[in-house]
Amino acid sequence: MDDIFKEPRLKSSKFFDYKCPNILGIHKFFTEEPASKWCLETFVNRLICEETELSFEQVQELFLANLDQINNQMNVCTPIRAFCSSYIDWMQTWKGQAVSNACNEYFQECATLKTNLKHKRKHKEIAEDLVSENAKYTAFQSIFQRPQRGISQTPTTPNKRMIEHEKVKRYVESIQIICAFGINTSELENLVGKDLADEISSYRDRIPSVWTENLEKYFDNALDKTGKNFKLAIQEEIEGGEESVNKFRLYCEKVLMEFFNLVDVFPTLSRTIKERKFTIYHISPLFMFYESTFGTLEFDWIETHARSAKIVKTPTDSGIVLVDVKGIRVSDDKEIWHMEVSGPPSNPTTRHTVYDTKKTLHTDILNLVDILRNHLDLDVNIAKKIKVFSMQVIAYRLTLYALSMLEDGQFVAYELASAELPFDFDSRSKYMAIMRMMAIFHDEVVQQKAIMDKIDRILIPCKGKNVRSVLRVPENLRDI
Repeated sequence: MDDIFKEPRLKSSKFFDYKCPNILGIHKFFTEEPASKWCLETFVNRLICEETELSFEQVQELFLANLDQINNQMNVCTPIRAFCSSYIDWMQTWKGQAVSNACNEYFQECATLKTNLKHKRKHKEIAEDLVSENAKYTAFQSIFQRPQRGISQTPTTPNKRMIEHEKVKRYVESIQIICAFGINTSELENLVGKDLADEISSYRDRIPSVWTENLEKYFDNALDKTGKNFKLAIQEEIEGGEESVNKFRLYCEKVLMEFFNLVDVFPTLSRTIKERKFTIYHISPLFMFYESTFGTLEFDWIETHARSAKIVKTPTDSGIVLVDVKGIRVSDDKEIWHMEVSGPPSNPTTRHTVYDTKKTLHTDILNLVDILRNHLDLDVNIAKKIKVFSMQVIAYRLTLYALSMLEDGQFVAYELASAELPFDFDSRSKYMAIMRMMAIFHDEVVQQKAIMDKIDRILIPCKGKNVRSVLRVPENLRDI
């Protein structure tokens, strides 16, 4: 029985010097270090020496994800794959958790010791490049107060590769993005114009097309019920409703039934779960049933490749970026939506949330560029109606965002709706806000499909200001 709790090691010396081949996206630790040294402690030490910006949770997830990726490679020899599988399972035992906690403490101590020295060295180098010795203070201030309209780098989250190539950084820094969050109306009008400012402001009070009086009565009736009566009430149909409203009610029924099946025996759900379980249990039904009900989007799950990130691929960088979930429009096979879950519901870290926010904006831009580059001769007045969407989950709150291009080539990101997930049956009324958010999402998806259909009918290129004249694209796309 003791063998179960021992940290796994390769049993045959024949494979001690084994180094993983260059699998796409694999961390260089596994290609440079022999398999005899593959363990969490050595991996943590390696990343500490590299002065990683990742948190310990991100480092551990990166390590386990790479082991899982190696385990799934059929061209890797069986003993190595068996070791990877055993190590992943061992990390779930109490002994594995104890080692993880010890590594975490060591990681935090090293991070604390290095933080001040690292910041001083970094700021000194920047200042010396920009100004003379007497002006260093001014340089520091300008760095600390960098405006939020520009994205400074391609962000990363656990097991999401950071794109570090200088051309990519210059491209992202050259893009101007207006984040219309918490900006008053007059300031927003100055930034994006009155029409778009009014549209953004209207989302707070927006009534989706499928949100009828009968649908609201359906919710009021169902959410007032308990036990089996709740289950029966959510199956009741809306009489005399339009086809679109009835289909949305069917979607709501599926989601609410899934929720009821989670709380029918134990009415309170655990909040101390990890990110992946949280995603699968609480969030996935909203999109799984959207796909099966409307058939306009297909969703790919859990650290899936963002295809648009290949736009910034270089000879020295694969361009791989992984997102938690992505939505692909069936009609044109374009990724128009993605989601980032910023950690577990009960303990989202500030660092994880910040990096997810930056990466969300970066991925949104590339998704939109991927669409616009197929319509470079399109009038910008039409192109600015094209949107892509994202959702960020922080703790229990889901927030839906949209991003579009302005006439001058800048991008604007703004919030569409926000809602909180319930974790017990008594909080089921929170589904009213969730379904309103999904109704807004549905309206936007339908409208975008209509816009793209209209664009496909335009045969004569625009003679005025077109996408080609304003869109800022990566260097390797300029010849398209």
